Amino acid sequence: MTTAALKKKIKALVDKETSEGKLAKAYKVLVGPPAAASEPEEAYKRIKLAEADFAAGRFMSGDEVKAKLKTALKKRRAAKKKAA
Repeated sequence: MTTAALKKKIKALVDKETSEGKLAKAYKVLVGPPAAASEPEEAYKRIKLAEADFAAGRFMSGDEVKAKLKTALKKRRAAKKKAA
């Protein structure tokens, strides 16, 4: 696809879009730093935080995560039913 064709398709999508949130995200992507430049730094920060959490004993087993998510989902569904 040519640059001109791609621009035309993107413009058509933007013109049709009514969600302010989606448009704001698209704007942020276009004016922000290149994704490739920011991702390694962010990944490195997250890895360091995860390593610190692990060293401090702040981690859960797979079974613990499943149980926690199951409980949270049950609470969320119950709250939804109650609100309806």
